[in-house]
Amino acid sequence: MEFADQHVVHETQYFTDPFGAPPWLPALAEPMPGRTIAGTSFSAASGTALDLGVSK
Repeated sequence: MEFADQHVVHETQYFTDPFGAPPWLPALAEPMPGRTIAGTSFSAASGTALDLGVSK
């Protein structure tokens, strides 16, 4: 970012294509209410995330 007189005068943002989580991560994660974790199936009853794999 470039600033002038305490104001932003130029900003550059970089974006990449979305990518899936590593296979070990879903086992450590819990979805937010109303959301799902891509490539997983979360069972609230058992409290575990099952890795279903991600295909491209």
